Amino acid sequence: MEMEVISWPARESPSGLQRGPGCQRCKTRRVKCSRHRPMCTNCHRRTETCIYPHASIPASSTERRIMPVPVMAIPTNTTTDSSAQLPLTRLLPLSHPTLVTWWFKDISVGSHPTSPAERALWRLALSNVHLSTCTYLWHGILSTHLLHTLPPAEHTSFGTATDLAYQHHLAGSSSFSSSSPLVNNHTWLPVLTFGISVIVFQFGAQQLAPDALFDYIEMLLVLRNSAKLASSVVHFFRASAMWPLVRQRGRGNPVLPADGVNAALQYLADAVARAEFGDETCHRSQALQALRDWVLDCRACPAIWRDYIYWPGKVPGEFLDALRAEDDVALLLVLHWCAVLWLGPRRWFMERWILRTARWVGGRVRGEWGRCLVWPRRVLGEGFEGGGAGVGEGTLCLR
Repeated sequence: MEMEVISWPARESPSGLQRGPGCQRCKTRRVKCSRHRPMCTNCHRRTETCIYPHASIPASSTERRIMPVPVMAIPTNTTTDSSAQLPLTRLLPLSHPTLVTWWFKDISVGSHPTSPAERALWRLALSNVHLSTCTYLWHGILSTHLLHTLPPAEHTSFGTATDLAYQHHLAGSSSFSSSSPLVNNHTWLPVLTFGISVIVFQFGAQQLAPDALFDYIEMLLVLRNSAKLASSVVHFFRASAMWPLVRQRGRGNPVLPADGVNAALQYLADAVARAEFGDETCHRSQALQALRDWVLDCRACPAIWRDYIYWPGKVPGEFLDALRAEDDVALLLVLHWCAVLWLGPRRWFMERWILRTARWVGGRVRGEWGRCLVWPRRVLGEGFEGGGAGVGEGTLCLR
């Protein structure tokens, strides 16, 4: 089974073309290269890994502590001596529990924190798959960790650490595609973990993207691909010792549908009926039914990974075409999806993305849909109203 290399457009440099030679793919094709790093325009359009001659992942004195290949260095000095200048470091294999600890802190999702028993099961399971042989998984975990631990100055912009995380994402995706792991009882866990890291990275990277590069439809495509991957591992996951604890954490407190959600869905149904009257297409009604099923399934409180990929994985391809054409009703459906996502536990990698997407689609609704806007506006609050019609650079804390 292969996963497509989901890439993120390179940010524009202030001076346009960057100095230095073009990428190797453009050189092979004998075409002009934009020389944008970490990905040129041609490679982004073809969704290919962009390779520059003699390129290497940058490693500053700080970054070397978390990123050398094939081992990582982490602080090991536990002394309380105030005279100590710098923490001592030593190189540790990738199977070290610290890597798994990072993973829990960076991507843990659920209504409640992971219990010690669940963390122990995950550590045991991941140690058995020999992380040192899963290059794609290592890159995936590091890409999310770098985004999660961005310096404060980079929480609202692209920078060195963001580019470094992006390079890890590309390297992991390329390694995954080239290895084409067959999903079985031995490989399902690293495949699942890598798939989650891709979702986290894409959410987190798009939160920081400039307005010109923000693309919520790309995120929907990532979630659709993730739904396909999830279908290949779900049997093994549900048979694992971790599954009962994951379900208990995600559904710890049964909740009733949020106040007003049923009325909001009915207003949406009326809007869909109006839009499809005399129209042979039914992609809007299919997307609406999938939205209703999802709200009931997650109880209007998305809390586990399945809740994030469910709806994008169910909508028909024609619905995505309608979004690209900025169809009003299609945009309203996405807006309501964002509002329900907002009712779930807040996560650092998607909190700002939800609001950016809601403002984006809400600002492009052209018709008079007053009743359909009341509920999502109330749920999203000032975060939705404050952004105006566009996306805008928010100031939400990503921690």
